[in-house]
Amino acid sequence: MEIKIIDESQFSTSVWSGGKTTEMYLYPQDASYKERNFLFRISSATVEDETSVFTRLPDIHREILLLNGSMVLQHGKGVPVTLQPYEPHAFEGEWETVSHGKATDFNVMYQNCRSFVKVISETGKAVLEKTVGMDFFYSKEDDFRLEQTIVKRGQLAMVTGQPGVVKLISDEENPGIIHVGLPVYRNLHKARRKQGNIQQEGI
Repeated sequence: MEIKIIDESQFSTSVWSGGKTTEMYLYPQDASYKERNFLFRISSATVEDETSVFTRLPDIHREILLLNGSMVLQHGKGVPVTLQPYEPHAFEGEWETVSHGKATDFNVMYQNCRSFVKVISETGKAVLEKTVGMDFFYSKEDDFRLEQTIVKRGQLAMVTGQPGVVKLISDEENPGIIHVGLPVYRNLHKARRKQGNIQQEGI
């Protein structure tokens, strides 16, 4: 098992129509969000306008959760969805989506592969599943420890290696640590070969 810390200094921040977005991790590393040729992306965004229109992302699946603030999402003509802090919400990037409210959110985008987003509400152990090749752990508010590695708040920890159990320790009773699981490497490489030249304009 290998644990790698990705520090905030390694993140990249850009402006979108409703605020700012900070890209924490993009795979493959030579991919580009602007060209839409990535397989998955982890990011955090601020929504600074009371009403914002999300960028449409055909063929991309999304999961979002609030880190702070309040937000209601309207997907097309569907029933409005009120997001609760640290409760993941999945939707399709191609949907016409409008948000109401100001907040900071955590985003996972993926295509041609699978992903999951969980929130760990108590310390103990986090299971690294057999179908997963990379696991990411993140906390905006508090430091925590993976095995013997200290993860500072705001850092992203990436765990690779054999499936099993990783020991997770926090001094907080309800740490709110986000766990993102992404698929095994051989499936990612296969998906990348299928990717083709998917290009969309805008950010």
